[in-house]
Amino acid sequence: MKSDSIYEQTAGQAPADYTARIVPDSSVTVGQHGTWDIVIIVGVQGIALGGGVRIAPPHREKQRWDVGNVVAATSVPGTSVHVRVENGHPLSYHHSQYPVIYAVLEGKPLKAGDTLTVTLGHPGSYISGFRQPAQAQDIISVDTFFEVGVDIEGNTDYSNPDYPVRGGGRHFPLQQQPAIDVIPAAPAALGIVVPQFEAGEGPAQVFVHARDAFGNVCESFQGTLKLETVGDSDGTLETEADATTGDRGLANARIDVPARNGVFLVRARDEASGIIGKSWPVAPYFRPSGYNIYWGDMHNHTNLSGDGVRDIDDAYWYARHISGLDFVAITDHEGSKDWERSQACAKAYNAPGEFTAFLAYEYSWAGAYGHRNVYYLDDDMPCPTPDDANDLWDQLPPGRALVIPHHPNTHSEGGTTFGRWQPTDWSVHHPEFQRHVEICQLRGSFEVEEVGAPVILGGNGSSARSALAKGLRLGFVGGTDNHRGHPGSRMDTMGGISFRLRPVGGITAVLASECTRESLWEALLARRTYATTCEHILLDFSVNGACMGSAIAAEAEYTIRVAALGTNDVARIDVIRDGEEVHSLAVNDAACEHEWSDRPAEQPAYYYARVIQKDGNAAWASPIWIESK
Repeated sequence: MKSDSIYEQTAGQAPADYTARIVPDSSVTVGQHGTWDIVIIVGVQGIALGGGVRIAPPHREKQRWDVGNVVAATSVPGTSVHVRVENGHPLSYHHSQYPVIYAVLEGKPLKAGDTLTVTLGHPGSYISGFRQPAQAQDIISVDTFFEVGVDIEGNTDYSNPDYPVRGGGRHFPLQQQPAIDVIPAAPAALGIVVPQFEAGEGPAQVFVHARDAFGNVCESFQGTLKLETVGDSDGTLETEADATTGDRGLANARIDVPARNGVFLVRARDEASGIIGKSWPVAPYFRPSGYNIYWGDMHNHTNLSGDGVRDIDDAYWYARHISGLDFVAITDHEGSKDWERSQACAKAYNAPGEFTAFLAYEYSWAGAYGHRNVYYLDDDMPCPTPDDANDLWDQLPPGRALVIPHHPNTHSEGGTTFGRWQPTDWSVHHPEFQRHVEICQLRGSFEVEEVGAPVILGGNGSSARSALAKGLRLGFVGGTDNHRGHPGSRMDTMGGISFRLRPVGGITAVLASECTRESLWEALLARRTYATTCEHILLDFSVNGACMGSAIAAEAEYTIRVAALGTNDVARIDVIRDGEEVHSLAVNDAACEHEWSDRPAEQPAYYYARVIQKDGNAAWASPIWIESK
């Protein structure tokens, strides 16, 4: 995998006597405003006129610092510094479009022991008229480093096109980059997750954690919590429980849920600080076609990917205890640092009946065909990476592997037409392996070609509907594509799209009998799935009594039933037949149940349902196909 360093193509490093430090060097709180100095100590070769430094603030996995007003000065009187900031805005960006600061010497060169200080968030003056402080990233990160490179000879920039930047001089990266820790802010709210459980099976398992105002988990939080279940219809207090935070600030409790049909919320309060939180709707009796609903993230990354962060063990902990997922497939890139570790972790964290871990990887080697994830039922499977995607099928075990194209209708925006990877080539298909499409993730939805909420990127002919129009039978799944080791979390920025401004993301609901690999796998093979934008929206969709993902015999009339329970008020329900929205119902309530009869003039190929909430979050039920007579 390519590094995302600005020095990825630079051969060699600066001499060891060129160093840098951050002032102040204490830990920084997420979102903190302030002023920071990057002080570069010059080595024995000095820095010539026209030379200088290039600095990239922390940006690993699209973490973002706002550099504010940037100035620079040296310890040598009579030397001035010209400062240039590239990519200062917008604050959301794709791939390598992060801020880069250039500081170039004018007037006098620097000698060994001299210093060049670049100040981020300088208070400003009447001369500049720009008084903007710097702001730290809003995602926690340990050992967060600024990338500093030095142009010793002053020959990096040329006006002659025959001598491009990388053809002559270079900014050589320092051998030791200055780093600090970015830690959570003060706890601002409680996050409560309730994994799936069956009605009547006893107390519900509840996990509670504290989050700061940016959504980061406060692992040092300690407190005694009061938990209660509340009927959402009348606000009646049903049951209570106490919980005390333990390891990593997590409270683990069991709370009785009344054994009656209904919808409940679990609320929590820290008595000392007063911070509160509530869960998503809990409805153990909501069982589409008699199945339980199990939640998972089918697409996410850790530091085993070349462009991800955080350890895979942390990712499994986060998936289960913070996101409240019932299953996860961690899809680190092919050729990851340690495939054997991926195999071992999938085996170790799989707990039948409680939490399911699938072995998986992202196959993006043949980027011209689009990106796909490969999933296995077993732990001891290989990680094939053929150059031609058409050769993948012969290297997978029938019935025990699945392949799911992701972000199908967009590309890497990397230049040369579509860049490093392109939209999904749907001619590369195998109906036994390729049974789903990722319809939503942090880049938005890929349901249709036309751009417009919730579709943000599109128009490349490879949307989910375009694939269905080709006759492909594809169920719908969601995955975050989170690269921060946070399965199930929106907290990442993909495609230059801010997760704080748009309701993006993706998780998968699987309709199965139990939380085991075998049961979930059977449901995946049957396409009994629906996708949401990271919200635990409950959805039931049927045609003539058949469950989502089914194929039924052609009839003269079709009875379409949709039931939904949102995490916010549902704005509308749409029914799509053969790529056309043929029925829409305004709801304006969190819960709804609707039945509609359709007598089409021509036999349809498929139906599916879409739910849109007032807050913009959405859910898509897998299609139900009509078999020709």
